[in-house]
Amino acid sequence: AMVSDPSWTYPDDGRARSCTADPTLEVCVYPAYGQRLARHTLTSMQPVARLFAGLPGVPTRVRMVPDQHIVPGPHYFQSLCRGTELRLGERQARSGTDQASRFHYADLYLSCALRPVNGDVDGSGLETVRLWALQTSSTITTGELQRAAEGDSIPELLLIGASPATATAALAMAQLPADRVRSELAPVWERLRAGQLPLSELPGQRP
Repeated sequence: AMVSDPSWTYPDDGRARSCTADPTLEVCVYPAYGQRLARHTLTSMQPVARLFAGLPGVPTRVRMVPDQHIVPGPHYFQSLCRGTELRLGERQARSGTDQASRFHYADLYLSCALRPVNGDVDGSGLETVRLWALQTSSTITTGELQRAAEGDSIPELLLIGASPATATAALAMAQLPADRVRSELAPVWERLRAGQLPLSELPGQRP
């Protein structure tokens, strides 16, 4: 049955037993998929996970769950993310091991790390930080971000709602060392995740 109650959490049934981990993230998938998928998922998410490691609410574990648990629509975030666990639907996990799947996994991680804590309210600040993280982790290139800033339609970036304004703000953030961006985001992290941080207050933005 489809899950409609956003407070319902898919229990750890112990089926996702093939695990791999680094200091920031543990990935567990069904044994049929084995270490190869666990490692690919981890290495795809690692570069973005490291940018936000230790900040409140970011995923520290990824666990494969049955597809019917990941519910599209208004409860998508609640079914995908619970606390610091990201639930990976079995179909979501079958996206191959190419560059497009690296983007898919990194973006799934960011969906939980940056999800608006008050529901589906999103803001330009969240979108900008997402783009910065994708570029800083080399999941997308600076050239792709530049083209999005110029209004060119990059399919993957359109998918996550990139606009010229947020891409331009992300490029400004990318001029700064990643450690500095992180240290400046830390004190405003809760406001950012609540969708309440305007572009003007992000690192690297000129008044």
